[in-house]
Amino acid sequence: MAGPNDATLEDMWRLIHDSGTSTIVMLTNPVEATKKKCSVYWPDNSEFGVTFGKFKVSRQVKQFHFTQWPDHGVPTTSGLLSFRHRVKQDMSASYKPAIIHCSAGVGRTGTFIGLDILIDEGKTTTAGGQDGTVDVMKSTASSKPRQLISPNAVSKENVEKNRDETVLPTERNSVLLPYISDSRNGYINAVYCDGYQNRRGFIVTQTPLTDTAEDFWHMTVDNKCPVIVYLNDCVNEKVYWPTNGGEKFQFLVN
Repeated sequence: MAGPNDATLEDMWRLIHDSGTSTIVMLTNPVEATKKKCSVYWPDNSEFGVTFGKFKVSRQVKQFHFTQWPDHGVPTTSGLLSFRHRVKQDMSASYKPAIIHCSAGVGRTGTFIGLDILIDEGKTTTAGGQDGTVDVMKSTASSKPRQLISPNAVSKENVEKNRDETVLPTERNSVLLPYISDSRNGYINAVYCDGYQNRRGFIVTQTPLTDTAEDFWHMTVDNKCPVIVYLNDCVNEKVYWPTNGGEKFQFLVN
């Protein structure tokens, strides 16, 4: 992965938290040749309780920092192999994946992962080799394209339609509604998800806001959804469904 910048420090710790990892491999220096390559995302001291956005450092995470690998340069073979050996020793007792990053998350990161795969393969088999490993890494990366946030989700007209600014639909899977007006411009915070048997078998969305209840029912009607599964506590939410039948949310709900 790419090294975090100031804007993604919280995202870095979200990844650490969600993955459960206890090992980070850092292959870049924060500054190289006067150019900033990575923000400092670790506490200044070993004390717990330091916060990064919404996340508080409350457990031990070990960082292995390889400092002698310049960007677009070559490290010493003995130094890199020794570093990799220390990382593997530490990970031997853990079932969680390590987080590996350089600056851009491409050259040094890919080289380190490829080296690790080749060394492990060499202990058990002669198949694959360098070319085979590179092909597998390329196919794995290309089969998981980056999920880009829909630009409609952060436009001035739509930003208030999102309950949480950190939970936004991806461009690839977002649900689109017909354009009606500037305020009903086709955006809704919802995405299609594949089911076990059907592609796009589900729509996942937020609880409608007062101003988006009409969009919610528009989406429900357009997609001919026969069932709505509501997982929130409705005590503090405005009811978006009819209580007597025949109520209108621009659409007549029977």
